[in-house]
Amino acid sequence: MQKNLTLLLALLLVINISYGQLLKKILPANNASQSIATVVESYRHNYRSIQGDALAPDEDRDIFRSAIQLAGAEPAVIYRFHSDTDTSASWQVVLFSGEEYKDAEKAYNNAYKTIKQTKFKIGNDSYGFEGEKIAATDAIRFTSSLLRPTITTGVYEHYMAQVDLIYSFDGWKVLLSLHSRKKDTERY
Repeated sequence: MQKNLTLLLALLLVINISYGQLLKKILPANNASQSIATVVESYRHNYRSIQGDALAPDEDRDIFRSAIQLAGAEPAVIYRFHSDTDTSASWQVVLFSGEEYKDAEKAYNNAYKTIKQTKFKIGNDSYGFEGEKIAATDAIRFTSSLLRPTITTGVYEHYMAQVDLIYSFDGWKVLLSLHSRKKDTERY
């Protein structure tokens, strides 16, 4: 009897694991790394493939809704700046907005981890991001971690992911920006 019970439990465990693996293959994954990879890959065409409806522009830039959104975040936008020298666009999203520093710090750390785990394809090659996380503290009202892709040629030469933790009059915010920017040593 005990042998049959053990066999039955083992069979149920195998079925449960197999079912979970089958669901992973059948159902589309809805995770942030895959969405970010799609955004990064669309940068080759200056985000035009994920550009949605136009929003109200401001003085220095045109603003568009992004077709790629991250679960739990505010709506992502694409900024197109009015510049003759740099025509690249920027994709930005507010990942967290709230009063509690601990929640903001957790969102900041998770955003950094997500970018580090993101893998994207250019042609047949796969790339990721590398960069040092700047430790956040509630004593500093602005913390920023910059990550650069492991591809350093072509349109991705100056590309970066920037994760910011900011405190302002309305509380803490965590922002993610995917954009092109020369290294500080190359700017002047």
